[in-house]
Amino acid sequence: MLKYRDKGLTVIQQTRYPLDGNIQLQFIADKPVNLVVKIRRPHWASDDVELTVNGKAYT
Repeated sequence: MLKYRDKGLTVIQQTRYPLDGNIQLQFIADKPVNLVVKIRRPHWASDDVELTVNGKAYT
C-alpha cells in the first residue's frame, strides 16, 4: 500500500504472482483527482496483457 497524503490518494496492489499472473491496482482518492498512471509491461511478459479500468478494456 502506498499513501500519498498530500494528494489524498492511496494505491493498493493485490497479486498472487507468480502463482497467478493477475495483478490488481486499486486507487482510492479522498476527492476527485487527475493523474497519469504509467504501467510497464516487461519484455519477458507474455503478449496477452489485458488492462481494464472499471470493467472497460483498454489496449
